[in-house]
Amino acid sequence: RHENVRKTWDVSTEFPSEMVVQAYLNPQVDRSEEPFEWSEPDVQRLQEFCEKRLDWSHEFTLTQLDPAIKALSTRTFQTR
Repeated sequence: RHENVRKTWDVSTEFPSEMVVQAYLNPQVDRSEEPFEWSEPDVQRLQEFCEKRLDWSHEFTLTQLDPAIKALSTRTFQTR
């Protein structure tokens, strides 16, 4: 089915981006020794981000975020 697809690929001469290659080879890593702590997401700011930066409608944003928000509210915590 897909044998001919490879023949029509158009790869840019800038691929892969040198910036992407350097980010892969030299990742910026947080070397903090402080223990990591999870916190609840700021749902309002997340909605605003999706609507403004991703150009999602309010309704679409809710359909995408609601399942994740509901899952967060019902999760159980594992202790160590």
